[in-house]
Amino acid sequence: MSYLGECEDLMCQKEKMERVPHFYLLFMFVLLSTLSFHMSVKADYLTNSCQHEYGNYSTNSTFGSNLKLLLDSLSYNTAKTGFYNTTIGEGLDRIYGQTLCRGDASSTACESCVSNASEEIMKLCTAEDALIWYELCQGRYSFQDFFSNMVYTGKYPDSNSQDKLASDPADYYTYLMYLMKNISTEAAYVNSTQMFATGQINYSLSQTKYGLVQCTRDMSSNDCYNCMDSALGDLKACCYLQEGGTVVSRNCNARYEPYHFFNGSITSVLSYPASTGTGDKWKKERIVLVVGILGLLLAVLAGSCAVYFNRRKAKQDLERSPHAVLHDLVNPVSVEITEEGNLVSSEELPFMDLATIKAATDDFSSSKKLGQGGFGTVYKGLLSDGKEVAVKRLSRKSWQDLDKRAQLNWYTCIYIIDGIARGLVYLHEDSRLRIIHRDLKPSNVLLDHEMVAKISDLGMARIFCENQTFWVGRAAQELDQSLAPNLSGNDLTVSSISPR
Repeated sequence: MSYLGECEDLMCQKEKMERVPHFYLLFMFVLLSTLSFHMSVKADYLTNSCQHEYGNYSTNSTFGSNLKLLLDSLSYNTAKTGFYNTTIGEGLDRIYGQTLCRGDASSTACESCVSNASEEIMKLCTAEDALIWYELCQGRYSFQDFFSNMVYTGKYPDSNSQDKLASDPADYYTYLMYLMKNISTEAAYVNSTQMFATGQINYSLSQTKYGLVQCTRDMSSNDCYNCMDSALGDLKACCYLQEGGTVVSRNCNARYEPYHFFNGSITSVLSYPASTGTGDKWKKERIVLVVGILGLLLAVLAGSCAVYFNRRKAKQDLERSPHAVLHDLVNPVSVEITEEGNLVSSEELPFMDLATIKAATDDFSSSKKLGQGGFGTVYKGLLSDGKEVAVKRLSRKSWQDLDKRAQLNWYTCIYIIDGIARGLVYLHEDSRLRIIHRDLKPSNVLLDHEMVAKISDLGMARIFCENQTFWVGRAAQELDQSLAPNLSGNDLTVSSISPR
Protein backbone atom coordinates (compact mmCIF):
# COMPACT_ATOMS: atom_id res chain seq x y z
CA MET A 1 0.00 0.00 0.00
CA SER A 2 2.76 2.30 0.84
CA TYR A 3 4.44 1.54 -2.46
CA LEU A 4 1.32 2.17 -4.45
CA GLY A 5 0.78 5.29 -2.42
CA GLU A 6 4.24 6.47 -3.24
CA CYS A 7 3.68 5.75 -6.94
CA GLU A 8 0.46 7.61 -6.87
CA ASP A 9 2.29 10.54 -5.28
CA LEU A 10 5.01 10.34 -7.93
CA MET A 11 2.47 10.26 -10.73
CA CYS A 12 0.70 13.25 -9.24
CA GLN A 13 3.98 15.11 -9.00
CA LYS A 14 4.80 14.24 -12.62
CA GLU A 15 1.43 15.45 -13.79
CA LYS A 16 1.92 18.65 -11.81
CA MET A 17 5.37 19.14 -13.33
CA GLU A 18 3.96 18.61 -16.81
CA ARG A 19 1.27 21.23 -16.16
CA VAL A 20 3.68 23.83 -14.71
CA PRO A 21 5.60 24.62 -17.94
CA HIS A 22 2.40 25.31 -19.83
CA PHE A 23 1.18 27.69 -17.16
CA TYR A 24 4.62 29.26 -16.91
CA LEU A 25 4.86 29.80 -20.65
CA LEU A 26 1.41 31.37 -20.74
CA PHE A 27 2.33 33.67 -17.86
CA MET A 28 5.60 34.73 -19.49
CA PHE A 29 3.85 35.35 -22.82
CA VAL A 30 1.32 37.68 -21.21
CA LEU A 31 4.05 39.42 -19.22
CA LEU A 32 6.30 39.92 -22.24
CA SER A 33 3.38 41.16 -24.32
CA THR A 34 2.54 43.71 -21.67
CA LEU A 35 6.14 44.81 -21.36
CA SER A 36 6.47 44.97 -25.12
CA PHE A 37 3.39 47.16 -25.34
CA HIS A 38 4.67 49.55 -22.68
CA MET A 39 8.13 49.63 -24.23
CA SER A 40 6.67 50.53 -27.63
CA VAL A 41 4.66 53.31 -26.03
CA LYS A 42 7.67 54.64 -24.15
CA ALA A 43 9.91 54.38 -27.20
CA ASP A 44 7.37 56.46 -29.16
CA TYR A 45 7.76 59.36 -26.70
CA LEU A 46 10.09 62.20 -27.75
CA THR A 47 9.96 65.14 -25.32
CA ASN A 48 7.69 67.61 -23.54
CA SER A 49 7.52 71.26 -22.54
CA CYS A 50 5.83 72.25 -19.28
CA GLN A 51 5.42 76.04 -19.06
CA HIS A 52 5.42 76.35 -15.27
CA GLU A 53 6.11 80.09 -15.47
CA TYR A 54 2.47 80.57 -16.49
CA GLY A 55 1.20 78.89 -13.33
CA ASN A 56 0.17 75.42 -12.14
CA TYR A 57 -3.21 73.81 -11.53
CA SER A 58 -4.42 71.38 -8.88
CA THR A 59 -6.13 68.12 -9.76
CA ASN A 60 -9.25 68.92 -7.75
CA SER A 61 -9.65 72.40 -9.26
CA THR A 62 -12.15 73.37 -11.96
CA PHE A 63 -9.23 73.81 -14.34
CA GLY A 64 -8.04 70.28 -13.59
CA SER A 65 -11.52 68.82 -14.16
CA ASN A 66 -11.89 70.71 -17.45
CA LEU A 67 -8.45 69.54 -18.54
CA LYS A 68 -9.35 65.89 -17.96
CA LEU A 69 -12.53 66.30 -20.02
CA LEU A 70 -10.58 67.98 -22.81
CA LEU A 71 -7.86 65.32 -22.96
CA ASP A 72 -10.42 62.50 -22.94
CA SER A 73 -12.07 63.96 -26.05
CA LEU A 74 -8.91 64.38 -28.12
CA SER A 75 -8.00 60.87 -29.24
CA TYR A 76 -11.32 59.94 -30.88
CA ASN A 77 -11.80 63.30 -32.63
CA THR A 78 -8.19 63.59 -33.80
CA ALA A 79 -8.29 60.15 -35.41
CA LYS A 80 -10.97 61.33 -37.87
CA THR A 81 -8.79 63.85 -39.75
CA GLY A 82 -5.41 63.78 -38.03
CA PHE A 83 -5.84 67.30 -36.59
CA TYR A 84 -8.18 68.70 -33.95
CA ASN A 85 -8.81 72.00 -32.11
CA THR A 86 -11.21 72.37 -29.20
CA THR A 87 -11.99 74.41 -26.08
CA ILE A 88 -13.66 73.52 -22.77
CA GLY A 89 -14.74 75.71 -19.85
CA GLU A 90 -15.53 79.37 -19.35
CA GLY A 91 -13.70 82.43 -18.07
CA LEU A 92 -10.46 81.81 -16.21
CA ASP A 93 -11.04 78.04 -16.31
CA ARG A 94 -11.31 77.94 -20.11
CA ILE A 95 -8.82 75.57 -21.73
CA TYR A 96 -7.68 75.42 -25.36
CA GLY A 97 -6.51 72.09 -26.76
CA GLN A 98 -4.90 70.99 -30.02
CA THR A 99 -3.57 67.68 -31.33
CA LEU A 100 -1.82 66.71 -34.55
CA CYS A 101 -0.97 63.26 -35.90
CA ARG A 102 1.83 62.69 -38.36
CA GLY A 103 0.57 62.71 -41.93
CA ASP A 104 1.55 59.09 -42.59
CA ALA A 105 -0.11 57.67 -39.42
CA SER A 106 -3.24 55.52 -39.75
CA SER A 107 -6.38 56.49 -37.83
CA THR A 108 -5.81 53.61 -35.40
CA ALA A 109 -2.20 54.59 -34.77
CA CYS A 110 -3.24 58.23 -34.47
CA GLU A 111 -5.93 57.51 -31.87
CA SER A 112 -3.60 55.30 -29.85
CA CYS A 113 -0.79 57.87 -29.93
CA VAL A 114 -3.03 60.78 -28.85
CA SER A 115 -4.53 58.64 -26.07
CA ASN A 116 -1.08 57.78 -24.75
CA ALA A 117 0.05 61.40 -25.04
CA SER A 118 -3.02 62.60 -23.09
CA GLU A 119 -2.33 60.16 -20.25
CA GLU A 120 1.38 60.95 -20.16
CA ILE A 121 1.00 64.74 -20.12
CA MET A 122 -1.23 64.48 -17.05
CA LYS A 123 1.54 62.56 -15.28
CA LEU A 124 4.42 64.76 -16.42
CA CYS A 125 2.95 68.26 -16.09
CA THR A 126 0.86 70.26 -13.67
CA ALA A 127 1.39 73.48 -15.61
CA GLU A 128 -1.49 75.41 -17.16
CA ASP A 129 0.36 75.43 -20.50
CA ALA A 130 2.08 72.27 -21.74
CA LEU A 131 3.11 70.39 -24.89
CA ILE A 132 4.08 66.79 -25.51
CA TRP A 133 5.60 65.21 -28.60
CA TYR A 134 5.50 61.59 -29.72
CA GLU A 135 6.90 60.17 -32.92
CA LEU A 136 3.44 59.92 -34.49
CA CYS A 137 1.60 62.78 -32.75
CA GLN A 138 1.80 65.86 -30.59
CA GLY A 139 -0.61 67.59 -28.24
CA ARG A 140 -0.94 70.89 -26.45
CA TYR A 141 -3.27 72.51 -23.96
CA SER A 142 -3.18 76.05 -22.58
CA PHE A 143 -5.20 78.58 -20.63
CA GLN A 144 -4.65 81.08 -23.48
CA ASP A 145 -5.85 81.01 -27.08
CA PHE A 146 -2.91 79.89 -29.24
CA PHE A 147 -4.80 78.77 -32.34
CA SER A 148 -3.30 80.08 -35.62
CA ASN A 149 -0.60 81.89 -33.64
CA MET A 150 2.87 80.92 -34.84
CA VAL A 151 5.53 81.22 -32.14
CA TYR A 152 8.63 79.18 -32.90
CA THR A 153 10.56 77.53 -30.07
CA GLY A 154 12.48 74.46 -31.21
CA LYS A 155 13.34 71.46 -29.03
CA TYR A 156 15.68 68.53 -29.60
CA PRO A 157 14.61 65.02 -28.56
CA ASP A 158 17.15 62.86 -26.75
CA SER A 159 17.04 60.45 -29.68
CA ASN A 160 19.28 62.84 -31.64
CA SER A 161 22.25 61.72 -29.58
CA GLN A 162 21.86 58.17 -30.89
CA ASP A 163 22.47 59.07 -34.54
CA LYS A 164 25.84 58.31 -36.11
CA LEU A 165 28.25 60.98 -37.29
CA ALA A 166 28.34 61.76 -41.01
CA SER A 167 31.59 60.96 -42.83
CA ASP A 168 31.53 64.23 -44.82
CA PRO A 169 29.40 66.70 -42.82
CA ALA A 170 29.72 69.70 -45.16
CA ASP A 171 28.76 67.81 -48.31
CA TYR A 172 26.16 65.78 -46.43
CA TYR A 173 24.52 68.93 -45.08
CA THR A 174 24.42 70.52 -48.55
CA TYR A 175 22.35 67.61 -49.86
CA LEU A 176 20.24 67.59 -46.72
CA MET A 177 19.27 71.26 -46.93
CA TYR A 178 18.41 70.88 -50.61
CA LEU A 179 16.04 68.06 -49.68
CA MET A 180 14.49 69.72 -46.63
CA LYS A 181 13.93 73.11 -48.26
CA ASN A 182 12.19 71.51 -51.22
CA ILE A 183 9.80 69.45 -49.11
CA SER A 184 9.20 72.46 -46.82
CA THR A 185 8.01 74.42 -49.84
CA GLU A 186 5.82 71.49 -50.87
CA ALA A 187 4.24 71.19 -47.41
CA ALA A 188 3.56 74.92 -47.12
CA TYR A 189 2.37 75.78 -50.62
CA VAL A 190 1.62 72.60 -52.61
CA ASN A 191 0.06 70.29 -50.03
CA SER A 192 -1.32 73.19 -47.99
CA THR A 193 -4.43 71.33 -46.79
CA GLN A 194 -2.40 68.66 -44.96
CA MET A 195 0.82 70.68 -44.57
CA PHE A 196 2.80 67.45 -44.68
CA ALA A 197 5.50 66.29 -47.08
CA THR A 198 8.16 63.60 -47.35
CA GLY A 199 11.07 63.19 -49.70
CA GLN A 200 14.27 61.40 -50.53
CA ILE A 201 17.50 62.28 -52.28
CA ASN A 202 20.41 60.11 -53.36
CA TYR A 203 23.54 61.21 -51.57
CA SER A 204 25.73 58.67 -53.36
CA LEU A 205 25.32 55.42 -55.27
CA SER A 206 24.81 53.54 -52.01
CA GLN A 207 23.34 56.21 -49.71
CA THR A 208 19.91 57.83 -49.68
CA LYS A 209 18.59 60.47 -47.31
CA TYR A 210 14.95 60.69 -46.28
CA GLY A 211 13.18 63.73 -44.89
CA LEU A 212 9.80 64.59 -43.36
CA VAL A 213 8.26 67.97 -42.49
CA GLN A 214 4.86 68.92 -41.09
CA CYS A 215 3.02 72.01 -39.79
CA THR A 216 -0.13 72.35 -37.71
CA ARG A 217 -3.03 72.96 -40.06
CA ASP A 218 -4.19 76.18 -38.41
CA MET A 219 -1.13 77.94 -39.86
CA SER A 220 -1.06 80.01 -43.05
CA SER A 221 1.24 78.86 -45.85
CA ASN A 222 3.71 81.67 -45.16
CA ASP A 223 3.74 80.99 -41.42
CA CYS A 224 4.31 77.30 -42.11
CA TYR A 225 7.26 78.02 -44.39
CA ASN A 226 8.77 80.51 -41.92
CA CYS A 227 8.39 77.98 -39.11
CA MET A 228 10.11 75.31 -41.19
CA ASP A 229 12.90 77.73 -42.09
CA SER A 230 13.57 78.27 -38.37
CA ALA A 231 13.43 74.52 -37.76
CA LEU A 232 16.00 73.86 -40.51
CA GLY A 233 18.27 76.41 -38.86
CA ASP A 234 17.98 74.48 -35.61
CA LEU A 235 18.71 71.25 -37.46
CA LYS A 236 22.02 72.71 -38.53
CA ALA A 237 22.76 73.82 -34.97
CA CYS A 238 22.04 70.45 -33.38
CA CYS A 239 22.70 67.84 -36.03
CA TYR A 240 25.17 69.26 -38.54
CA LEU A 241 27.64 66.42 -37.98
CA GLN A 242 25.06 63.62 -37.73
CA GLU A 243 23.42 61.33 -40.25
CA GLY A 244 19.99 61.91 -38.69
CA GLY A 245 18.19 64.46 -36.57
CA THR A 246 14.83 65.74 -35.35
CA VAL A 247 13.53 69.17 -34.35
CA VAL A 248 10.05 69.65 -32.90
CA SER A 249 8.18 72.86 -32.08
CA ARG A 250 4.69 74.12 -31.32
CA ASN A 251 3.68 74.54 -34.96
CA CYS A 252 6.09 72.51 -37.09
CA ASN A 253 8.40 69.49 -37.00
CA ALA A 254 11.28 68.33 -39.17
CA ARG A 255 13.21 65.08 -39.30
CA TYR A 256 15.75 63.42 -41.57
CA GLU A 257 17.38 60.00 -41.46
CA PRO A 258 19.60 57.80 -43.66
CA TYR A 259 16.80 55.18 -43.75
CA HIS A 260 13.11 55.06 -44.71
CA PHE A 261 11.45 55.89 -41.36
CA PHE A 262 7.93 56.92 -42.45
CA ASN A 263 4.93 55.07 -43.90
CA GLY A 264 3.26 55.47 -47.27
CA SER A 265 4.62 56.70 -50.56
CA ILE A 266 7.23 59.42 -50.86
CA THR A 267 5.81 62.72 -52.11
CA SER A 268 9.10 64.03 -53.57
CA VAL A 269 12.01 62.12 -55.08
CA LEU A 270 14.79 64.62 -55.69
CA SER A 271 18.11 64.65 -57.48
CA TYR A 272 20.76 67.19 -56.60
CA PRO A 273 21.71 69.38 -59.62
CA ALA A 274 24.51 67.71 -61.57
CA SER A 275 26.38 71.00 -61.99
CA THR A 276 27.28 70.92 -58.31
CA GLY A 277 29.53 67.87 -58.61
CA THR A 278 32.97 67.83 -57.09
CA GLY A 279 34.73 69.05 -60.24
CA ASP A 280 32.18 71.74 -61.02
CA LYS A 281 32.12 72.77 -57.39
CA TRP A 282 35.90 73.22 -57.42
CA LYS A 283 35.68 75.25 -60.64
CA LYS A 284 33.03 77.47 -59.12
CA GLU A 285 35.12 77.98 -55.99
CA ARG A 286 38.13 78.93 -58.10
CA ILE A 287 36.06 81.40 -60.09
CA VAL A 288 34.73 82.96 -56.91
CA LEU A 289 38.26 83.14 -55.49
CA VAL A 290 39.72 84.78 -58.61
CA VAL A 291 36.85 87.24 -58.91
CA GLY A 292 37.18 88.10 -55.23
CA ILE A 293 40.93 88.75 -55.51
CA LEU A 294 40.49 90.86 -58.66
CA GLY A 295 37.70 92.81 -57.01
CA LEU A 296 39.88 93.46 -53.97
CA LEU A 297 42.78 94.65 -56.15
CA LEU A 298 40.50 96.95 -58.13
CA ALA A 299 39.08 98.36 -54.91
CA VAL A 300 42.58 99.04 -53.54
CA LEU A 301 43.63 100.64 -56.86
CA ALA A 302 40.52 102.79 -57.01
CA GLY A 303 41.01 103.87 -53.41
CA SER A 304 44.65 104.78 -54.04
CA CYS A 305 43.72 106.81 -57.11
CA ALA A 306 40.98 108.60 -55.20
CA VAL A 307 43.37 109.51 -52.38
CA TYR A 308 46.02 110.70 -54.85
CA PHE A 309 43.68 112.91 -56.87
CA ASN A 310 42.02 114.31 -53.75
CA ARG A 311 45.38 115.33 -52.33
CA ARG A 312 46.44 116.78 -55.67
CA LYS A 313 43.22 118.75 -55.97
CA ALA A 314 43.55 119.98 -52.39
CA LYS A 315 47.08 121.17 -53.13
CA GLN A 316 45.94 122.94 -56.29
CA ASP A 317 43.05 124.54 -54.43
CA LEU A 318 45.45 125.69 -51.74
CA GLU A 319 47.63 127.34 -54.38
CA ARG A 320 44.90 128.75 -56.59
CA SER A 321 42.25 129.74 -54.09
CA PRO A 322 43.93 133.00 -53.05
CA HIS A 323 44.06 134.04 -56.70
CA ALA A 324 40.38 133.29 -57.12
CA VAL A 325 39.54 135.23 -53.98
CA LEU A 326 41.61 138.16 -55.13
CA HIS A 327 39.81 138.09 -58.46
CA ASP A 328 36.51 138.31 -56.63
CA LEU A 329 37.61 141.01 -54.22
CA VAL A 330 39.53 143.30 -56.58
CA ASN A 331 37.39 143.05 -59.67
CA PRO A 332 37.71 146.58 -61.15
CA VAL A 333 34.01 147.19 -61.60
CA SER A 334 32.01 150.08 -60.34
CA VAL A 335 30.51 149.20 -56.95
CA GLU A 336 28.93 151.06 -54.06
CA ILE A 337 27.83 150.30 -50.51
CA THR A 338 24.39 148.73 -50.41
CA GLU A 339 21.88 148.67 -47.54
CA GLU A 340 23.16 145.22 -46.65
CA GLY A 341 26.68 146.60 -46.16
CA ASN A 342 28.29 145.30 -49.35
CA LEU A 343 31.15 147.30 -50.85
CA VAL A 344 30.51 149.38 -53.94
CA SER A 345 32.79 151.41 -56.14
CA SER A 346 34.06 154.84 -55.11
CA GLU A 347 37.04 157.07 -55.77
CA GLU A 348 38.09 156.79 -52.13
CA LEU A 349 38.14 152.99 -52.34
CA PRO A 350 39.74 152.02 -55.63
CA PHE A 351 39.91 148.41 -56.78
CA MET A 352 42.75 146.74 -58.66
CA ASP A 353 42.85 143.67 -60.79
CA LEU A 354 44.98 140.67 -59.93
CA ALA A 355 47.52 141.36 -62.67
CA THR A 356 48.27 144.78 -61.18
CA ILE A 357 48.74 143.32 -57.70
CA LYS A 358 50.99 140.52 -58.97
CA ALA A 359 53.13 143.07 -60.83
CA ALA A 360 53.36 145.27 -57.72
CA THR A 361 54.52 142.37 -55.52
CA ASP A 362 56.72 140.61 -58.10
CA ASP A 363 54.16 137.78 -58.15
CA PHE A 364 54.08 137.64 -54.35
CA SER A 365 57.85 137.27 -54.09
CA SER A 366 59.28 136.24 -50.72
CA SER A 367 61.57 139.28 -50.89
CA LYS A 368 58.46 141.47 -50.69
CA LYS A 369 57.11 139.67 -47.66
CA LEU A 370 56.50 141.97 -44.68
CA GLY A 371 54.96 139.51 -42.25
CA GLN A 372 52.46 136.75 -41.73
CA GLY A 373 49.35 136.57 -39.56
CA GLY A 374 46.44 134.30 -38.89
CA PHE A 375 44.63 135.31 -42.07
CA GLY A 376 47.56 135.21 -44.45
CA THR A 377 50.84 136.80 -45.57
CA VAL A 378 51.37 140.57 -46.07
CA TYR A 379 53.49 141.74 -49.00
CA LYS A 380 54.92 145.14 -49.87
CA GLY A 381 53.77 146.34 -53.28
CA LEU A 382 54.93 149.17 -55.53
CA LEU A 383 52.37 150.43 -58.05
CA SER A 384 53.25 151.82 -61.46
CA ASP A 385 52.70 155.40 -60.23
CA GLY A 386 55.27 154.89 -57.45
CA LYS A 387 52.75 154.50 -54.65
CA GLU A 388 53.55 151.84 -52.05
CA VAL A 389 50.77 149.52 -50.90
CA ALA A 390 50.43 146.60 -48.50
CA VAL A 391 48.84 143.47 -49.96
CA LYS A 392 47.51 140.63 -47.81
CA ARG A 393 47.29 137.27 -49.55
CA LEU A 394 44.61 135.28 -47.75
CA SER A 395 45.42 131.80 -46.49
CA ARG A 396 43.00 129.06 -47.44
CA LYS A 397 43.06 127.69 -43.91
CA SER A 398 41.81 130.91 -42.34
CA TRP A 399 40.07 132.93 -45.03
CA GLN A 400 36.59 134.24 -44.34
CA ASP A 401 33.59 132.91 -46.20
CA LEU A 402 32.25 135.29 -48.82
CA ASP A 403 28.72 133.99 -48.29
CA LYS A 404 26.68 135.47 -45.49
CA ARG A 405 25.50 133.11 -42.83
CA ALA A 406 23.07 133.52 -39.95
CA GLN A 407 22.46 137.17 -38.98
CA LEU A 408 21.89 138.57 -35.51
CA ASN A 409 18.55 140.18 -34.75
CA TRP A 410 18.30 143.90 -34.10
CA TYR A 411 17.93 143.62 -30.33
CA THR A 412 21.11 141.53 -30.07
CA CYS A 413 22.99 144.05 -32.21
CA ILE A 414 21.82 146.93 -29.98
CA TYR A 415 22.94 144.95 -26.92
CA ILE A 416 26.42 144.39 -28.42
CA ILE A 417 26.73 148.05 -29.50
CA ASP A 418 25.75 149.20 -26.01
CA GLY A 419 28.39 146.89 -24.52
CA ILE A 420 31.09 148.31 -26.81
CA ALA A 421 30.06 151.86 -25.89
CA ARG A 422 30.20 151.05 -22.17
CA GLY A 423 33.68 149.61 -22.63
CA LEU A 424 34.90 152.74 -24.41
CA VAL A 425 33.35 154.97 -21.73
CA TYR A 426 35.24 153.03 -19.10
CA LEU A 427 38.54 153.34 -20.97
CA HIS A 428 38.07 157.03 -21.74
CA GLU A 429 36.33 158.30 -18.59
CA ASP A 430 36.23 155.83 -15.68
CA SER A 431 39.77 154.44 -15.81
CA ARG A 432 42.27 156.08 -13.41
CA LEU A 433 44.45 156.71 -16.43
CA ARG A 434 42.76 157.49 -19.70
CA ILE A 435 43.24 154.74 -22.26
CA ILE A 436 42.76 155.49 -25.95
CA HIS A 437 42.50 152.20 -27.91
CA ARG A 438 43.20 153.62 -31.40
CA ASP A 439 42.76 150.20 -33.03
CA LEU A 440 39.11 149.45 -32.32
CA LYS A 441 37.53 147.27 -35.02
CA PRO A 442 35.05 144.37 -35.14
CA SER A 443 37.78 141.75 -34.88
CA ASN A 444 38.95 143.32 -31.60
CA VAL A 445 35.55 142.93 -29.96
CA LEU A 446 35.03 139.59 -28.30
CA LEU A 447 31.64 138.10 -27.47
CA ASP A 448 30.98 135.64 -24.67
CA HIS A 449 28.19 133.06 -24.60
CA GLU A 450 25.75 135.76 -23.42
CA MET A 451 26.74 138.13 -26.24
CA VAL A 452 28.47 140.51 -23.78
CA ALA A 453 31.00 142.63 -25.68
CA LYS A 454 34.60 142.77 -24.41
CA ILE A 455 37.17 145.08 -25.97
CA SER A 456 40.42 143.26 -26.66
CA ASP A 457 43.83 143.65 -28.32
CA LEU A 458 45.19 146.57 -26.28
CA GLY A 459 48.62 146.21 -27.82
CA MET A 460 48.06 149.47 -29.78
CA ALA A 461 46.43 151.27 -26.84
CA ARG A 462 47.99 154.42 -25.41
CA ILE A 463 47.76 156.01 -21.96
CA PHE A 464 47.35 159.77 -22.31
CA CYS A 465 47.97 162.39 -19.68
CA GLU A 466 45.85 165.50 -19.55
CA ASN A 467 46.11 167.60 -22.71
CA GLN A 468 48.50 165.05 -24.28
CA THR A 469 47.77 164.38 -27.96
CA PHE A 470 50.43 161.75 -28.68
CA TRP A 471 52.74 159.43 -26.81
CA VAL A 472 55.71 157.28 -27.71
CA GLY A 473 56.91 154.51 -25.46
CA ARG A 474 56.89 150.81 -24.70
CA ALA A 475 53.15 150.51 -24.49
CA ALA A 476 52.88 146.87 -23.58
CA GLN A 477 55.13 147.18 -20.51
CA GLU A 478 53.93 150.53 -19.22
CA LEU A 479 50.32 149.65 -19.85
CA ASP A 480 50.53 146.76 -17.40
CA GLN A 481 52.17 149.04 -14.82
CA SER A 482 49.65 151.85 -15.27
CA LEU A 483 46.36 149.96 -15.21
CA ALA A 484 44.13 150.40 -12.20
CA PRO A 485 44.19 147.53 -9.69
CA ASN A 486 40.67 146.55 -10.64
CA LEU A 487 41.45 146.54 -14.38
CA SER A 488 43.59 143.93 -16.10
CA GLY A 489 44.22 142.67 -19.58
CA ASN A 490 42.26 139.55 -18.80
CA ASP A 491 39.21 141.55 -17.80
CA LEU A 492 39.16 143.12 -21.22
CA THR A 493 40.36 140.39 -23.54
CA VAL A 494 39.52 136.92 -22.24
CA SER A 495 36.37 135.37 -23.73
CA SER A 496 34.78 131.98 -23.24
CA ILE A 497 34.17 131.59 -26.96
CA SER A 498 36.21 132.08 -30.10
CA PRO A 499 35.99 135.67 -31.39
CA ARG A 500 35.23 134.59 -34.94
